[in-house]
Amino acid sequence: MKAYDGFSERGKRNWPEDIAITLNQQWRRDFLAMVARADGESQEKKVAAIREFLDTLGGLVDQWMHSGRPEGDAGIDEPWQRDIRWQSADYPEPIIKTLMAYRDRNHPQVTIDGDGRFSIFVGPALTQQTGALLRARDQAIFWFAMLLESPTRERLFRCDKCSAYFARARAPKKDMPIKHGIFCKNCKGLGGARRTAASREQRRKQMVGWASEYWLKWKPRHGKKAKWIAQQINRRAEKHRRIHDPITGKCVTQNEKSIQAEVKRRNHAKS
Repeated sequence: MKAYDGFSERGKRNWPEDIAITLNQQWRRDFLAMVARADGESQEKKVAAIREFLDTLGGLVDQWMHSGRPEGDAGIDEPWQRDIRWQSADYPEPIIKTLMAYRDRNHPQVTIDGDGRFSIFVGPALTQQTGALLRARDQAIFWFAMLLESPTRERLFRCDKCSAYFARARAPKKDMPIKHGIFCKNCKGLGGARRTAASREQRRKQMVGWASEYWLKWKPRHGKKAKWIAQQINRRAEKHRRIHDPITGKCVTQNEKSIQAEVKRRNHAKS
């Protein structure tokens, strides 16, 4: 059994691109009015219906994508963990409730294809007697439901920099979170800068942690404190292959406050 949507398999695979183009409002207004099922309405109602369609579809897509971002982990995205049952303070109502309400308004119809397989038609029961805004809203929910039917739905993203929607060429690998943010092709340089900054900060924290261990081990006979600590860190880094560039005593001095704070924290933990 399959959910019938009138699209070919290729159309289903390209649905993330179509959703991105639609939400970026790259279609002509008359086409959007037809998509929102408001092409026979007055100009005022057309504008309102298009806005209702875009707001509803965009809200569902944004909530669905946010469900794949662990709370408290900025810049982490796990597309394969997206869940219509997810809710949060910003999204108090899970998507599944919206889909169930849509189902109750538009009862699915079972059809039989020429190949003998049963199909479920889940499209909205739209008529001119239905209000323009409700028609537009149900059409948006239907489009979102078809996105969930797409075998490549995890390719759809929204740029953290410019907020544009876009579809990646390939679906992200399962069990491999995307780190340091999501960026479209026009903003991807920012993602590289974030990764570089994160890598540098990670190396700095490693250096501070090691330096705090040697801070209390230093003796006057070792010579200048910062220089001696830097030497110990370089030897340890070479052994563990953690820090690629050797550091100097100046680097230890520049991070002295952080090192002393870490020494104090560790002493407090011991006591």
